[in-house]
Amino acid sequence: MALACGRGFTLFATEHGDLYGCGLNDKQQLPHTSFRSVALPSRVARVHFGGEDVAMVAASEFLGAAVTKEGSLFCWGRRWTWYNNSSRIDARDLGDSPVAMADCSCETSVAVTAAGRVFTWGERFTFLPGGILSGFQNVPRQYFDNKKIIKISCGFHHTLAIDEANMLWTWGANDSGQLCMGFANKNSGTTASPVRIESVDGSGVMHATGGRTHTMVVTAKGSIWACGVGPLNQMGLGTQTTALQLTRVTGVDNFGGCGGRMTACGDNHTIFVDLEDRIWVCGSGLYLTLGFESVFCTEPTQIPDTSTFKNRNVMFASVGYTHSAVVMRNGDVYTWGKGLFCQQLQLFSGLGHGTIHSQVTPHLLRRELLLGANVGHWHRASWRLSHRQHVHALLMGITTRLGDQCPYQNIPVELILRILDDGMHFEAKYSMSVIKPGAPGASR
Repeated sequence: MALACGRGFTLFATEHGDLYGCGLNDKQQLPHTSFRSVALPSRVARVHFGGEDVAMVAASEFLGAAVTKEGSLFCWGRRWTWYNNSSRIDARDLGDSPVAMADCSCETSVAVTAAGRVFTWGERFTFLPGGILSGFQNVPRQYFDNKKIIKISCGFHHTLAIDEANMLWTWGANDSGQLCMGFANKNSGTTASPVRIESVDGSGVMHATGGRTHTMVVTAKGSIWACGVGPLNQMGLGTQTTALQLTRVTGVDNFGGCGGRMTACGDNHTIFVDLEDRIWVCGSGLYLTLGFESVFCTEPTQIPDTSTFKNRNVMFASVGYTHSAVVMRNGDVYTWGKGLFCQQLQLFSGLGHGTIHSQVTPHLLRRELLLGANVGHWHRASWRLSHRQHVHALLMGITTRLGDQCPYQNIPVELILRILDDGMHFEAKYSMSVIKPGAPGASR
């Protein structure tokens, strides 16, 4: 995604391929800076990414990651530099396939390549005995019934994957039932191998995210489901704080009658984006992360408009421990939450406004702080909205039931992955109008 909130820090990827970071840096969460915290967004020199354009970023408790438009993967943060000489991952370690997306849990990094293969590195919940791995390890495809994985996401200590058939797979910590298996591993606490989670409403899974002890799932029908433990009402299930099986939060009958599109999970709260691009929140407002004056929201509650923020045209949301952020359709960024991550040590959080003051409501990040650039690549009405016929052709072309004669049957899988991922850059060279069936490199 083009923006990622971690534990007290934020990473931004701009339309020009630059990476910026701000906030806490006590575990080297911000790449190539020695300051303990950074008040304003700081640009990371392009040379640190081999001169390549950054297309998406990921952040967690102590780790950060970036994927370039060329498909290279870079990782940094706690433990990474202890066990690796370079933050750039050798393509040979990833099956010589470009990386499509990556994410981070507390101390684990996960990547999925354009070929649909999953690779993982980290101290816990790996597929090799012995703990910490010095490099990425492939999760064998047979663990996923030989399906290609098209999307991955990490919670605090668990991982979620969506395959090409839109089925959900989970593995990692399950002490709170966050793996959606119907029970919690109170003793062993972990499930090392991916487990397939059956469909809950007869449709595929389009989006899944994890928090510290809970998981949120969005289906193709726009309904949102939760499982795990949410003692601060971060699952949005009202007074229910435990759900060992996926339990419906809302559907097309809520969110103003339109349903949900995505979620972002933090330790203490969750943000929802509905199909009309508005944001809703639930959970604890202890750290001012809800976007308005409230101590608790037991169910999804729409963030109200203010004189400086209109709750519409939201493209993407991300949440950290003490702050929240959204990217708007025009490339603007709004952040809110605590101004200082640590009051005693005067360590800034990831708001990026350059002051110690907290923001109760969404506050616009000044464009000049990013040299006038937009954050993200799906702004200006979005490619999907301006190319409806091409979207329909894409969906038809990847449906093998239509047969090999479909003119869009041979769309490159890398393009499909980039379109499906809201945060990826969509360049003119990937336009449907210039991709001809049978052209060089056009393969499924």
